[in-house]
Amino acid sequence: MTSTLPRDNKTAAHVAPLFVFLAFMLLPPAVAWKHPAAPWWRAAPEQWVYPLQTLVALGLLAFWWRQYRFGPLTWRGLGFGALMGTIGIAIWIFPSWWHDRTGFQCSWLGFVSRSGPGFNPEVFAGNPVAYWASVGMRFVRSVGTVPFVEELFWTAFLWPTLADANTEWWRQPFAPRSWRAYVLLCLGCMLIHQPADWAAAFIWRAIVIVVAWTMTAYFFVR
Repeated sequence: MTSTLPRDNKTAAHVAPLFVFLAFMLLPPAVAWKHPAAPWWRAAPEQWVYPLQTLVALGLLAFWWRQYRFGPLTWRGLGFGALMGTIGIAIWIFPSWWHDRTGFQCSWLGFVSRSGPGFNPEVFAGNPVAYWASVGMRFVRSVGTVPFVEELFWTAFLWPTLADANTEWWRQPFAPRSWRAYVLLCLGCMLIHQPADWAAAFIWRAIVIVVAWTMTAYFFVR
């Protein structure tokens, strides 16, 4: 008999962390107040929203940890994965680098300036503890949280669901072969990013799928 307890809900465990994470992205523009008299938490709301977002997402991952399947740890294929990841990152950052270097512009391919304010912990310049805590949480968010919430949704849940909607997704093998799922995953990943990142996001997801297929076919990750 399948349990109905929230903690045993496999779908919620794989879907909720990403959507809660994305919901936090609505907060900064809602509370921001760009004014010389604004307190730091209004002038730079991302400095508290992003750490809170990270902690909440990690809390959800911990809450549902028993529902996640991970393959055995292995060094096999590490070099291939690292190489493809490097290629994907290079493809993502190349357009803006080339735009800054040559002036060439094509917004729908990402050839636009990325020289905006971005992440700036200088609001805590007079407080070293707060400054480095901000930098550290930003690192945890980028490296330890985003990959988990994204891949649990895209790879572990949505991919097998799209590949065969007639079979319970958690009973399907890792990285099922399905060109329909391949295309829809790439489009979905593309559309949750801003338009300037669409091309890079589409290519990145395509690379992730190829890596997963290759790992299962040649390196026996799972």
